[in-house]
Amino acid sequence: MTSGFDWIPHCLRDRTFRKRFATQIDAKLMALGSGGGLPIVLRTVAARWGRLNGIFSWDHVQMAALRVLFEGTSASGLAEILRTMCDDFRGMRDGFPDLMHVRDGKVTFVEVKAEGDAIRRNQLTRLRQLAHAGIPTEIGRVDYRFDPEQDYVIVDIETTGAWSSGDRITEIGAVKVQNHEVVDEWHSLVNPQRSIPARIVQLTGITNEMVRDAPLFSDIADSFMTFMGDGIFVAHNVNFDYGFLSYEYERLERRFRFPKLCTCAGMRRRYPGHKSYALGKLCAIYGIELEDHHRALCDARAAARLLNLINRKRAAETPGAVGGSGRLTALRAGERGALQVAIRPR
Repeated sequence: MTSGFDWIPHCLRDRTFRKRFATQIDAKLMALGSGGGLPIVLRTVAARWGRLNGIFSWDHVQMAALRVLFEGTSASGLAEILRTMCDDFRGMRDGFPDLMHVRDGKVTFVEVKAEGDAIRRNQLTRLRQLAHAGIPTEIGRVDYRFDPEQDYVIVDIETTGAWSSGDRITEIGAVKVQNHEVVDEWHSLVNPQRSIPARIVQLTGITNEMVRDAPLFSDIADSFMTFMGDGIFVAHNVNFDYGFLSYEYERLERRFRFPKLCTCAGMRRRYPGHKSYALGKLCAIYGIELEDHHRALCDARAAARLLNLINRKRAAETPGAVGGSGRLTALRAGERGALQVAIRPR
């Protein structure tokens, strides 16, 4: 580390990692490519078990899945992927598939996509890189089922604009729902560290004076993550809210990863025929209270009501079934294979 404030080594940021440690890296990649990499990886994991850094949470590595990965995948293919990671870690740290699917000892990586979830460019790039390395990949289209024991965290944010990598969050509201009932709420204004445009002030009612003494995102990041827990991230047009929060955590060099549900996509699918699926329009149609539209907690409460409409239809479609919202129930019709979670960086 360059200093005690660092979370990720500087050589991974400026792409000098491979150059600085070329001898050691090439030796390990050669051993891996010839089929002798598993002992090296297992020793590395054992030596660092229980430690935490900005790349891996070592005590969450699944040793059994590691063994299956090495036994069911091309050793030279794994070496090729790791060599690319060594060359450009920051470019390769995201986008790997969600699942490692094991069938008859063979490994396939699966990118899971549910309703309203489009494949991103970096995910498509990873699928192509894996396939080029001789590691089979596929995209699994799945449906969610309603699980009464699952926490759903319905989130709404207000921002200084629509550009997630440039604009900043001014307010976050979140409602936690379990079995159709609200069990908790979370709310905070956020100091965006920049001026709020007049058109945004007019839309949301959030002024520069209101956020001047509000906490920075870094001050509330831990609290919001604790509130999320093991919940499903839900929002109306979910990629907007999720994208902003992901960028905020990325600025802190932290990862923000949760299963996502979109109430807009869910309403389009299960309540078709409306001209508009904007939050305000849907609330008017279904008699949902929305007194303070474009304020985060009010909008989150309204989206929670929409989620309940969606989940009640889901429950009716699969009576007696608890498939687990956010849990994969089947990859392809008729296929039954062992599923193991892929080893993924934090």
